[in-house]
Amino acid sequence: MSAWRACQGELADRASRWVMRRVYPGGMVLHARRWWTADGLAGRTDQSLALARTSEGQLLAQTLELPPERLLLREVA
Repeated sequence: MSAWRACQGELADRASRWVMRRVYPGGMVLHARRWWTADGLAGRTDQSLALARTSEGQLLAQTLELPPERLLLREVA
């Protein structure tokens, strides 16, 4: 955890704290009572992600399992 805290501020322009969320079947993530997704998340079902808001208001996801990825999520309408 100390290594994660050390690098989290260096890797993204974020405007909020990191929160943990689970990837549901179909690559869906529930955050703020809304469903979000990104290309490549379907293969990460049941994994955990760290989420934060960027300074532009987008939702940024950091995968915690290998291979690591940074993804901008989009809201599912």
